[in-house]
Amino acid sequence: METVSADRQRILVVEDLPDNLLVMQATLEHEGYEVLAVSNGEEALRYLAESGTEVDLILSDVMMPNISGYELCQEIRRNPRTAHLPVVLITAKRLGERDAIYGMDKGADEYLTRPIDPRLLVKKIQLLLSRKRHLEHWQDKYRQEKQQLELQEWERRTLVHDMCNPLTGAMAALTLLELDPEATPRQADLIKKVRTCLNRQHEMLQDILCTAAAQNGHLTLNRQTIDLSCCIREQVELYRETAQSKKMEIRCHGVELPHPVNGDARLLNRVIANLLMNALKHGRSASTITIWLGKPQSCPWPVTAIGKTVVAVHNEGSAIAAPYHKSIFLPFAQAPATPEGGGMARSGVGLGLNFCLKIVELHGGNIDLLSPVPGSESGNLFYFSLP
Repeated sequence: METVSADRQRILVVEDLPDNLLVMQATLEHEGYEVLAVSNGEEALRYLAESGTEVDLILSDVMMPNISGYELCQEIRRNPRTAHLPVVLITAKRLGERDAIYGMDKGADEYLTRPIDPRLLVKKIQLLLSRKRHLEHWQDKYRQEKQQLELQEWERRTLVHDMCNPLTGAMAALTLLELDPEATPRQADLIKKVRTCLNRQHEMLQDILCTAAAQNGHLTLNRQTIDLSCCIREQVELYRETAQSKKMEIRCHGVELPHPVNGDARLLNRVIANLLMNALKHGRSASTITIWLGKPQSCPWPVTAIGKTVVAVHNEGSAIAAPYHKSIFLPFAQAPATPEGGGMARSGVGLGLNFCLKIVELHGGNIDLLSPVPGSESGNLFYFSLP
């Protein structure tokens, strides 16, 4: 067999009749294709096993001894190295619908009947090779994007790991300070606050890792039956002191009764915590934060979540302008404040809401925003729903 040229498209012709092979080879070479000829299915499979990447398309007769064109096509599709190759089956008998369907069931891309019009053959080959080039182009782009995402995730993980190291050292130092018998009550209180801040910082770093993993499809949920009422009560207790420092009050509705859902307790706790922190951060001083839990039909606000369990967090901050209602859930997005109050001044890097979006969607739910809250010119209602 001839050495294959690197710059010509290569067609493997499988034909047991020399005369048919000669005609096919002359037709294809006249069109500028490199022809690789074998006389039966066994030779074709042997060549593909050794040099499958050197073939761009396969033309095969249907009726051949030992291995038919149908069986050859089936074997080609079973091999991951050759499954992507276009295959044209050729038969000497009149093409019927059942023959065409049977050939396509075996993996054929086209099915031609002799005598073959050379122009039709060439046109079909051109179309199939063009389709193959487009597919390979997008596969290459997908591989490049995947590699880039994997590199970004690795860089994030490395960065978070490096940032966690000094946090670990700081937590160890705090532990020693807590054991100091000479520490005053004031110092003990400050140590407790520092530990709380460091714990939150560590949680934020873990959020970055979870968001990156969710974006790349690498985050696996540790699902179990959990009670959202318990999750909310736990987070409210953790942030009650923060609310008091801003003279804000946190009120809960619907958490007296259990609301079981199937989900990852750690991640859903982080979603609730992020929404609560967001409400505290951007709510007006001396105002009220309301957390509501229940079914959508009982919700005091017009939420969109049919047949699901809803968690809604409402604050009395400045409304967010409509153009930012969707983009605010994107990573690094910020909703700027306006003189008219059509937004809210934001600080931070804008990853908290994106984390919430990714985790809620991973649970099969949705998250949204109402701003201003219906019936008012201000206020923000972030809510998510779970099946």
